[in-house]
Amino acid sequence: MISLKVIHIIQFNINKLIQLFVMYTVQNLFKKFNLINQEYFLKNQ
Repeated sequence: MISLKVIHIIQFNINKLIQLFVMYTVQNLFKKFNLINQEYFLKNQ
């Protein structure tokens, strides 16, 4: 039987990983979006 404390620690770490992954993904999407916006802006000046 795994103790509740161990389960808690594992869940906490998984949550941290998910948060990091989400932040990283959002930042990447935002960068791509910015690049597209810049190109569009430059083309339509």
